[in-house]
Amino acid sequence: MEPKTFKTKTGVCEIYSDRIELKRMGARGELVETVVGNDIRRLFVVYGIMIFGGLIMVGVFIQRGDFASATAFGALELLYAYIVYKNIWNSAAAKISRNTIKTVEFIQGKTGLTRSRFVVHFRDEKGRERKRLIILPGSIGGGAREAEKAKAIMQEEGLIS
Repeated sequence: MEPKTFKTKTGVCEIYSDRIELKRMGARGELVETVVGNDIRRLFVVYGIMIFGGLIMVGVFIQRGDFASATAFGALELLYAYIVYKNIWNSAAAKISRNTIKTVEFIQGKTGLTRSRFVVHFRDEKGRERKRLIILPGSIGGGAREAEKAKAIMQEEGLIS
């Protein structure tokens, strides 16, 4: 069976009768493949290093008596910690079996601010609930047109209502 395909931010999404498959393509896709691969924990390591380095900077600024900079870096560290907390159950899985999918949500992007995306709620191979974000192209890459195409495909396949 030929898959139904639509573009994503980093490649394409192929919808088969038994699975969803995400393929990374182009320079952006290769970069994401190198940094993230299929395991989002690599990103958490990067954020952990950034948080650790930022906390060291907070200490340095406090020692120098520069409380404004210490506060700014402290706020940035809280933001990084919040990002890690919000994304702890996300997944970078390239293949999601359709029988493990619980729900798929479509979130319309705000022009110039955010991209349209799908949030696929599924159970991984260990039975844990995970989320996989399928981020669609931005407004420069024909995002509105591609979002409508992707939404129509997901509706045809019965993944969203």
